Amino acid sequence: MARKFNGTSDSVDLGTPTVLNIANNAQIALSLWANLTVAIGAGTDADIAGKGFDGSTTSYELKINGTGPTLSFQAFTGGAGHGASFNFSPGSIPTGVWNHYYGDYDSASNWHLYYNGVLKTTTNDAIGPRNNAIRNTIGALWTGAMANFFPGAVAHVAIWSKALTPPEVVQLALGDLPPTIRPGNLLAYWPLAMGYPVLDRGVFNLGRGILTGTTQVPDPPLTTIRQIGLLPGMQYLPILMQPPPPPTLMPQIVL
Repeated sequence: MARKFNGTSDSVDLGTPTVLNIANNAQIALSLWANLTVAIGAGTDADIAGKGFDGSTTSYELKINGTGPTLSFQAFTGGAGHGASFNFSPGSIPTGVWNHYYGDYDSASNWHLYYNGVLKTTTNDAIGPRNNAIRNTIGALWTGAMANFFPGAVAHVAIWSKALTPPEVVQLALGDLPPTIRPGNLLAYWPLAMGYPVLDRGVFNLGRGILTGTTQVPDPPLTTIRQIGLLPGMQYLPILMQPPPPPTLMPQIVL
């Protein structure tokens, strides 16, 4: 099952693993599935995932602001956000529906933001992700305490050290699991989903996150289900189990 966050106090604290100590202006890619439970109020930030605020900088964050609503993948420094944002007005982000979110910062100093496999915006900015020693989180942002709580479910959070190609982003939005996409650059992956040994354990020895609250809800309806081995001696099961084939009917024998 995926994890549902209540929007007021639930979060996952992933700590500060060295592998996620992102350098200033380094490439990064973040992919996840989220299902918004309620509309976010105007002017309110709700962080789905990010690396927190140290008083002057936020390393990176994928968030929704209720004004618009506006989806952003950005860093924060010098009193301003630097990244890619897309305002859905006059539309909205539907509630009760799983959507795929992806953002990156590439080698050409471009921030990209995708929604359900579609590129929504590209922003060229010499300022990329910021280096800080603050915690990585899901469902909230660490600012000295958990804040900017996200109201909804989250699953399959993954971070790469390189920006992905548009076809790779489309494959993620179609349901391919993150470890099948550019595995050599995959830094971290938290399934938060059914069929994995520990719901809050990161792949690649990142250790156990601190899970505060949350409830289990059905996984996103992924379309490509693969059985994969991610760590030596440990096999990770499919997210959705395929139904067994129908029984073979014996022909009637008339005596």
